[in-house]
Amino acid sequence: MSAAAVRVLLFGANGQLGSELRRWLPRAGIELVVPPREAADFSRPSSLPPLVEQHRPDVVINAAAYTAVDQAESEPERCLTINGEAAGEIAAACRRIDATLLHFSTDYVFDGRKAGAYTEDDRPSPLSAYGRSKWAGEQAIAAAGARALILRVAWLYGIDGHNFVKTMLRLSTERDSLCVVDDQWGAPTWVRTLAQWLPSVLTPGADGSPSLAERLPGTYHMAPTGRCSWYETACTVLSVAQDHPLRRRLMKIRASAVQPITSKDYPAKAMRPANSQLDPAKACSLLSWPAPLWQNDLIACTRLLIDESVR
Repeated sequence: MSAAAVRVLLFGANGQLGSELRRWLPRAGIELVVPPREAADFSRPSSLPPLVEQHRPDVVINAAAYTAVDQAESEPERCLTINGEAAGEIAAACRRIDATLLHFSTDYVFDGRKAGAYTEDDRPSPLSAYGRSKWAGEQAIAAAGARALILRVAWLYGIDGHNFVKTMLRLSTERDSLCVVDDQWGAPTWVRTLAQWLPSVLTPGADGSPSLAERLPGTYHMAPTGRCSWYETACTVLSVAQDHPLRRRLMKIRASAVQPITSKDYPAKAMRPANSQLDPAKACSLLSWPAPLWQNDLIACTRLLIDESVR
């Protein structure tokens, strides 16, 4: 099977990750099928298998999710339906047509109490309704018996949608000072790096051998190397903005004006894991995940966002 013969059905194509997948997968020669948003109703999980069976793809990518972490505390059933039950329905359909499922999960399946980075062998223990729903989705996929790659990701950002990096850049033009949590640790992950890497996993070998996704199903942690806090992330973003000659004139705040605070100083409905660091060693070894330094990707994306905003 050549790269051009790989047919991918993508759910969640309008999110920040899905938007990058739409941008980069076709460039790698992958045939991408995106069902109409109204047809893929994740609040009705039974509506999803007919789409999978209709298009009969080689791979289904599930980048769709209920991601309003705090709101999920008020509507846990809806969150569980979208993130848990829907994932199980998609997986069952993939098994019936012998397609590979690539499903994105989250660091929020862990409670954050571990001292070091989480590996795939660590037992999930989610703190929030959102985290429980994503863990339920992983379990539903396993129960369906599908050939699946579950990719856990954390602290996503990119040029599309809403994310922390874009929020920091916006606030730099609106406020004179800023307080950011400094006791939650992880590694911000650029969705572009994920999207550009994925074709290497989905594409069969030049000799027609099965793709890595077909040969090595399982759970993988997709994260950059190193770790930082949200406070350090904000300082990095604002430092890059300060160095941009055009953006600097728009800023009211400098990185030195960002103040570190604790999670208790910034109360939220949903509990977040204090430690969201994911160990990417398994993905690096088996799937050739490049695992960039978090600083390098963050600086590159921030510069790209600034260049686009000042054109």
